[in-house]
Amino acid sequence: MAATLVELPTVAAVAPAILSECGADDVVVDEGDITVAPSIGRYDLAILKAVVQVLPPDQARSSILNAARCLTAGGVIAIAGSGVVDDDRLCSPEGVFLNLTFLNLFRHGESYAEGQYRAWMTEAGFQDISRLRLADGCTLFRARLAR
Repeated sequence: MAATLVELPTVAAVAPAILSECGADDVVVDEGDITVAPSIGRYDLAILKAVVQVLPPDQARSSILNAARCLTAGGVIAIAGSGVVDDDRLCSPEGVFLNLTFLNLFRHGESYAEGQYRAWMTEAGFQDISRLRLADGCTLFRARLAR
């Protein structure tokens, strides 16, 4: 298995040392901004962990579209994060609470509704979209890119 971490320049600068401390010297670190352009590599799996909900809607959408552009046909996306709310925006209680938190901590962050994630993923060409609520309260969306 080969892994590439795509990160903003400030994080990419320190990531190799942190990865080395964790025994993950084989992880390649690339500078990039998923909200602006896809990675130059081609991958079977893209993981967006705690990314989407800290972005304004246009950048959240772009991050998913750009992740799709660097996947191989049939590749998988996994989007994990806290604060996803149901489409009625009233549940889950954690999501509603985190929406208030995101609005105060991040310039444009918010808890997006399940329907927003599904629309962005569908637009990007993903199929078989599933949503799981993990034991820690985090939400995991998983989908496969059309072949």
